[in-house]
Order: sequence, then structure tokens, then C-alpha cells
Amino acid sequence: MSNYPERSVFNVKAYSLNGDFISEVSRKRNEDLIYNYISENPSVNSGVVIIASYEKIVENFYDWQFEIDLDKFEITNRIAPSY
Repeated sequence: MSNYPERSVFNVKAYSLNGDFISEVSRKRNEDLIYNYISENPSVNSGVVIIASYEKIVENFYDWQFEIDLDKFEITNRIAPSY
């Protein structure tokens, strides 16, 4: 994963376990976020979240976990604050 906010480049890709490219992952729509890193969260369907930051505090936090939908290859729901 690479994210360069100053150049508006977003590059998140999904690969199979044997290294074959599957798909690019789409940004969260209608949200101005800075994407930081990928992590795991067993409470979401895919088990995979992306940690992203808002420029201003949202509900007492800057950093949040967002689910990655691996059926649609897009970042979807804001799940929980990230500490």
C-alpha cells in the first residue's frame, strides 16, 4: 500500500496467497482521508481493515478503522477508532 496525499496517489492492491494480482481496492467514497496502513480486525467480514485519518477530529478521534470489502474491493464502513 502506498498513499501520497500531496500527489493524490492512492495505490492499494489485492493479491492471492500465491502472489497473483487480483484487483485494485477503491477509496472510500465521499470521504477526504489520509490512508495509513492495513491491519486486521476479526469483527468484520473480511477480517481486514485499513487505518485512515481525518484532518479534523471526528467523534473524538482522528484515526479510524475502515472495513475493506474483499468481494467488491473497496473501502466501506467506518468500524472503530484506531489507537
